Amino acid sequence: MVLCVQDLGLFRQRWAIRVIAAIAQHRGSRFAVMKYELGVSADTLSSTLRWLVEQGWVAKNAGYGH
Repeated sequence: MVLCVQDLGLFRQRWAIRVIAAIAQHRGSRFAVMKYELGVSADTLSSTLRWLVEQGWVAKNAGYGH
């Protein structure tokens, strides 16, 4: 069986790969930092993060934030 990157579903969300890369680069990241560095709207970043959490690609850091 051959698994193609497209089979992972990450390309269904335009910003998914960029968000994962930003999180990986910083070993975690804050919302405001990602929003600024990626140049994306808060709504777009929120929906992408929500989708990534639902798909199991990222997890919230419950001990981080205000």
